[in-house]
Amino acid sequence: MTMEDHLDALSFYRDLLGFDLYDGFPPMVEAGKFASAKGIAGAIGVPATANWTGVSGHCAYARCEMFEFKDAPRTAFRPRMQDPGAAYLSMWVNDLDGLLAKIAAAKLEIVTPGGSPVLVRAQRGATMIPGPINPRDNASPPVPVAASREILIRDPAGFLILLKERAG
Repeated sequence: MTMEDHLDALSFYRDLLGFDLYDGFPPMVEAGKFASAKGIAGAIGVPATANWTGVSGHCAYARCEMFEFKDAPRTAFRPRMQDPGAAYLSMWVNDLDGLLAKIAAAKLEIVTPGGSPVLVRAQRGATMIPGPINPRDNASPPVPVAASREILIRDPAGFLILLKERAG
């Protein structure tokens, strides 16, 4: 994912959401530095004169890589959820109200109309989520969820994030 500002991404994904991320993209880019994009320019379509940096690490069970480019043409991309090509990250959280207070303090955009979580009930039986919601515990079986509270927000670069909490 490409971010407007890699430090905003680090603050949001590491400090607010708790992902295991760090500044830089070792061994290619040191923390706090930008590197020439010359070696990767042809593969990703940026000018050889562009520079880049990154934020990398782990988001729950997945490897996360976020990039910032400078000295390259950039166009903001802020799709709506229903737009073709729109992507989003869906994640289960344990304290949605506490997280929403932090999101409000950070002045991040809440996309859900009314700005409050909505109750979503599984239409057939229950949705299965990894259990418990602690991603470091890989040994637990999935947990059935018949209803959840959900809210759609945007990260600092405008990427859609669906936050979900087990209801009841």
